[in-house]
Amino acid sequence: GVSPNLLLLYKCQNNNSRMRRATLLPQPTARLRFDWWENIDQTLARTLWSNDKVTKFIGGPFNEAQIVARLSEQCQNRSEHGVQYWPIFRNECNSFVGCCGLRPRTDNPRTFNMGFHLVQEHWGQRLATEAGTSVITHAFEPLGADAIFMG
Repeated sequence: GVSPNLLLLYKCQNNNSRMRRATLLPQPTARLRFDWWENIDQTLARTLWSNDKVTKFIGGPFNEAQIVARLSEQCQNRSEHGVQYWPIFRNECNSFVGCCGLRPRTDNPRTFNMGFHLVQEHWGQRLATEAGTSVITHAFEPLGADAIFMG
């Protein structure tokens, strides 16, 4: 698993003014719920991002230090922009599905890239579509996005 010492490096500094605006999650779906990386067992990130099949098209698999860096980026995106690639879970059994979410683009703060990474046992069940639909609604309604791009 991921070293607890390295994971501590990733933890956010609690900035109350920023965190207040970064508390909205995408709405749950019929089968899925969203959470923040800061609220869950961080070893789930290793399950996801150290898998060569899951990360094949995003430069992985990732080592421990790279996973910690990814978690730190998610925390920073939450703090600064109120978004991240939110961890997702099955409603009925609370099993970890992966993540789906947004990251800000550098060309316009109200424009986001959207993506998802799913644990292999959850492939082929249309869960990415289900989670993505909730994230798109979240981006345009409460967040007021101008545009969303895949990637």
